Formats: sequence, C-alpha cells, structure tokens
Amino acid sequence: MCKDKVRQFMIFTQSNEKTALTCLSQNDWKLDVATDKFFQNPELYVSHLKGVLDKKKLEQLYNRYRGMGSNFWVVTNFP
Repeated sequence: MCKDKVRQFMIFTQSNEKTALTCLSQNDWKLDVATDKFFQNPELYVSHLKGVLDKKKLEQLYNRYRGMGSNFWVVTNFP
C-alpha cells in the first residue's frame, strides 16, 4: 500500500522517491493531503526551489490574469 502511494505521488507530482517519501510521511501517508501540501509549498519539498519562489510575485501574476476568461491565451512551444 505504501509503495503504491509513493508511486502515485511521484507520477502526479513528477517528483522523485525521496521527495515522495518525505512528503507522505510528514502527512500521515494521506495521498490527497500530501499532494495538496506539495503543490501549496513546493519549496519545502524540492531543494532546488528553496529561496527561488516568490509567493507575492506569483500571487500578483495570478491576480493580473484572473478573470480574463476567453481573452487569455496560453502559448506553448511544442516540438
């Protein structure tokens, strides 16, 4: 059961096994809670993100584009 949760966490979050084990163990092995915590605070679980994310800037960016509805286009570069 724990192995399945680790695998599911890794697939959903695209994280490694160490991150999955850490996050799940800190959240009583509740996959939904651990996943939610991971996405709310990725800098706590992924070492290369520590100090990189600026939550204020992310919130400003979100608020800037929130409510644009169909006027907002996402452009991606696919090979």
